[in-house]
Amino acid sequence: MKRSKIILLTTVVMIIAVSSCKKDVLETTELSPAGKYHSLQDFYDQNGVATQTFFIYPDQNNIIAGDSGTIIGIAPNSLVDNSGFPPSGVVKVTMREIYDIKSMVLSHRPTTSNGTILKSGGMFYLEFSANNVSYKPDTVLGAAMPSDTGMLGMKVYYGQPDLDYGINWIIDSSSVVIDTLNSHAFSFDSLSYGWMSVNKVFPIVNPADVAITPIVNTERGEPVDLAVYLLFPSVNSVMNVSNTSSQQSVTAHNIPIGMQAVAAVVGIGRITNKAYFGKTNFTVTSPQNVSVNVSQMTDQQIFDSLANL
Repeated sequence: MKRSKIILLTTVVMIIAVSSCKKDVLETTELSPAGKYHSLQDFYDQNGVATQTFFIYPDQNNIIAGDSGTIIGIAPNSLVDNSGFPPSGVVKVTMREIYDIKSMVLSHRPTTSNGTILKSGGMFYLEFSANNVSYKPDTVLGAAMPSDTGMLGMKVYYGQPDLDYGINWIIDSSSVVIDTLNSHAFSFDSLSYGWMSVNKVFPIVNPADVAITPIVNTERGEPVDLAVYLLFPSVNSVMNVSNTSSQQSVTAHNIPIGMQAVAAVVGIGRITNKAYFGKTNFTVTSPQNVSVNVSQMTDQQIFDSLANL
């Protein structure tokens, strides 16, 4: 039987209160020292937000506090495996937290729901396991996420895998989020894909299409796999527009006119295994074409550029 969501929400709120030869294409015999990325996914795996690990006794009350301020309340005897059996010993809890655009891009976790821009209050990943067996809650757990913007009207969203865009956010229409000036508190009883977030739909009044054209300065013509993003700093949101291996124009639809945006492109060279990056700041004025100059960059250059939007 599920426990009272009201009790858990109250508990979480109380916790917060206290808590050389030129050729058209590179050949492998001519390369400068190779980079370290074998694919875009490898880039995300190496540069995405770190995994945090906790260990709990599942028959006790547990509070988990992430490095970025996410708080999870786990009621006693609330975890079961796919057959409905509880764990018999210590449970390993894996958490990841994402609250900013830089981390969203480096982790390839956009903030859109079926193509709609979401104003993001952050996201977290949660996983329970013991002795190579996965567990999930069979009753509601409590959660609180920090907020320094006082965003109201947030809803809980569950992440679902998307082969093209990494993740798609699906609203939990029954969720109730208690918004304060410094936190969003809610309860949940499903982990779905393991990712959860609090967001609100950003209203689109005057939509426009934005075409983005990557102009890639490749190392002697090597193929480069590209991920094209639109970043919206004012609403803490990221849209993954396209993933492509050609320097063609790709189009983002239903982008609000007047919005400040950043077109950003991440790439990995197929031969050098080096990272490429470029970005262009612009204001959406009407259907328009935005060009992004993309070149090889060090990891630190990419990190600094994403931190300075």
